[in-house]
Amino acid sequence: VGGLPAEKELEALPQSQLGMLHRSRRALRAGARSQEVRLVTLHSLPPGVIVYVGGLVAARSVKVASGGPRVSEVRDAWWKELREEIRVNARSLDCTHVIGYSESASVCEGVCALSAQGTAAVLDLSLLAPPRPPPAPSAADGS
Repeated sequence: VGGLPAEKELEALPQSQLGMLHRSRRALRAGARSQEVRLVTLHSLPPGVIVYVGGLVAARSVKVASGGPRVSEVRDAWWKELREEIRVNARSLDCTHVIGYSESASVCEGVCALSAQGTAAVLDLSLLAPPRPPPAPSAADGS
């Protein structure tokens, strides 16, 4: 019977556990502020990898395109600026990653509308590491 949890399951956590959760959340946030935010284009991750979801982050910009010998450098700088804004927004939500990250652009009569968006989150990447192979038997084992 899947419905509501039993009354025992709804008991409050002891004060010592609440304090521990609060301290670990504070450490998580401090760590998020100190590392670079990574942009991840994946929309689906294995269970347990997403630790915390901060929220939607988005950045938009409108630029006037002008021809010239350095047009690709200028465009790259526009995208770099937009990506940095996304990272700043994710960092303000105490997140280390932006998942489902995407970019789009529309050009009409020399005006470029750039857009970037994703979901700010904290990920536990240790769950994505490949499993370590078992140690090879040594001569001391008698094998």
